[in-house]
Amino acid sequence: YDGTVTIDWISFGAALVGIQTIDYVQGVRLFPNQTRAMLNVEYQLERAARVELRVSNMMGQHMLLTSPDLQSAGANTQTLDLSRLPNGMYFLQVWIDGQLSATSPITKQ
Repeated sequence: YDGTVTIDWISFGAALVGIQTIDYVQGVRLFPNQTRAMLNVEYQLERAARVELRVSNMMGQHMLLTSPDLQSAGANTQTLDLSRLPNGMYFLQVWIDGQLSATSPITKQ
């Protein structure tokens, strides 16, 4: 063995089997993005829906999860405390009624 590793294929544990458009969520906005601690997630819902936020590292491991919570129609904001996460790049996933709606990169300083 000469220490060479060849990767022919890599998976992060999720298979894409179809795409469903979630058309009742609009304008997902993160601020401040770059953050040291608190991250605000702002979004608009056209109707009431269960919203779950997931923060994953670059390996796809979930680092922070919120419980699916019923949010009212209109403007909504949730604040995430990222202070315990190591500095680096992460992805925020917004799940609406159990369906992935949006993914956005986050930089934690």
